[in-house]
Amino acid sequence: MRVTERFHRVDFGHMQFEITFRDPETLTEPLTIPLAVNYLPDTEMSEYVCENERDVPHLVGRMNEGVKLRPASLAKYAGTYEFREGPPGFPGRPVNFAEVNGRLYSGVLPMVPQSETRFDSLDGIWQFSLDASGTVTGVIRSEAEGDFQYVRRP
Repeated sequence: MRVTERFHRVDFGHMQFEITFRDPETLTEPLTIPLAVNYLPDTEMSEYVCENERDVPHLVGRMNEGVKLRPASLAKYAGTYEFREGPPGFPGRPVNFAEVNGRLYSGVLPMVPQSETRFDSLDGIWQFSLDASGTVTGVIRSEAEGDFQYVRRP
């Protein structure tokens, strides 16, 4: 099998990523998957690594520590959020957030605060929305495939 990855910068903050699989023994024709990638200004690009128990010792990068938030600030995001809208073809599942020992988690994944309402995680960038009284009403997860919107369960 031969895998080809192509990256094309469309403009500032946007890139087109294309991956093509060629395997004449398995595929009748090449399989190409295009992905639009969006980047936020003034942030660093983080490499996504799909690892297993054998890979961790070989990873050389360090995760961005983010900004420090008080546990009380993190606790207001804890709860279950229902999927509302997202890119076509992606199943919408609820997501759970929990504050544990001064850290916020999306399921089992740690979240790194970049501001009071924006967090980075291995499964995307999360932007929480608040109403005028400061109550958390929802969250948007941004990733290469697009934005996924969730509404907080009462």
